[in-house]
Amino acid sequence: MKESILFLFFYFLFSTGINAKIEEKKLKVILDEKTFTGVKYILIDEIEYISLNDVKKIYNAKVHWYPVSGRVVLNLNGKKVEFFIETKKILVNGIQRKLDKPIKLIGDRVYLPISFLEGQIWQKITAGRTSWNWSKETLTFTKRLLPAVIAKELPTKTTEISPISPVGVSSISLTTVETTLPITEKKKKDSLFIVIDPGHGGKDPGAVGRRGTKEKEINLLVAKELADILTENYGYEVILTRKDDYFLSLYERAKIANHNSADLFLSIHCNASSSRRLNGFEVYFLSEEASDSEAEAVALRENAVLALEDIPSWKQKEIEKLLRSMETNAFLNQSSELAGLLVKYTENKTDIHKLRVRQGSFTVLRGARMPAILVEVGYLTHHNEETKLRSNKYRQQITKCLAEGVYLYFQKNNKSRRVEAK
Repeated sequence: MKESILFLFFYFLFSTGINAKIEEKKLKVILDEKTFTGVKYILIDEIEYISLNDVKKIYNAKVHWYPVSGRVVLNLNGKKVEFFIETKKILVNGIQRKLDKPIKLIGDRVYLPISFLEGQIWQKITAGRTSWNWSKETLTFTKRLLPAVIAKELPTKTTEISPISPVGVSSISLTTVETTLPITEKKKKDSLFIVIDPGHGGKDPGAVGRRGTKEKEINLLVAKELADILTENYGYEVILTRKDDYFLSLYERAKIANHNSADLFLSIHCNASSSRRLNGFEVYFLSEEASDSEAEAVALRENAVLALEDIPSWKQKEIEKLLRSMETNAFLNQSSELAGLLVKYTENKTDIHKLRVRQGSFTVLRGARMPAILVEVGYLTHHNEETKLRSNKYRQQITKCLAEGVYLYFQKNNKSRRVEAK
């Protein structure tokens, strides 16, 4: 019996894969606006984990470790959470739940996947919200949920580019945010105006990668970086449909472009697939029929957000009537031309191998009264592309190609009203 117990003890003690790639990094913790340093997190095969001992300190919890059974019990706010080493199983007040990644044991320390701290289970246990910003390596905890963020008016030019901070936005709110349409001052004479739409946001995370990368975050980073290049290097006027982590309906996004009489509408997204082999850079323009089955699947996924929109049935009918009446066909040729230029230029300037122009019935494009395209900058469900999209250097490479493609499109169509490119 003693030999069995010792076997189990040493099994759990050294069970985390010997061949697993482990990397330790510094972590900044913001607790109710107070910043703490000295905390670290680790990457196990590129998945972020945090020590349970650090979780105990951050949240002021009590932890009991039972090495023989491989069980750890955490008590916080009158709730009991039981973790089981090397499994995804947990018990919350005796009710079984499942994690997306297993609990790990390295040496004598137990590690939790950081993605668990962002989830609704932990949110209920802590009576607050935890946000993980991987680009800033910052973990933020606020004790009480803040109300949904209201979209604010944006300046004529978007010049400040910084990683997004989704702190304080409720991702489980089930009501549509009432937004104030971003409005610019009267257009400068002989200036071109572009609306960039970072897809998803707020309660709609979009696709989620293997490492927990949320599409809505990548979309916003790419959109801000692209806006910076278009304004600073080419002199275009640019507005974002959202500049933070809040929810916008598909109809509202196109409405912002129409309201500002934009010359161009670009919707930025990341792709996803049930197949982890699919990868590539794709640009879509509107069509009643998809160019192929994969394009149809992408359109269905992007349009699925309609289920989250709390729009009364009477208003929805009015919107559908309006969308059907819009002369979007007048811009299909221009949209197709722009899509082709972006793909061709990106192919020449990058080592991306799979670049495609496709057609699909995207609701967000349907309402635009100007040339409009939807760009899928990569597949978050593909391991290598998720890693690349988390890289500032790679995103900058993509945004430079998009910006130059837009410039070439305007030049080709005799819309050269611009300042000299820097």
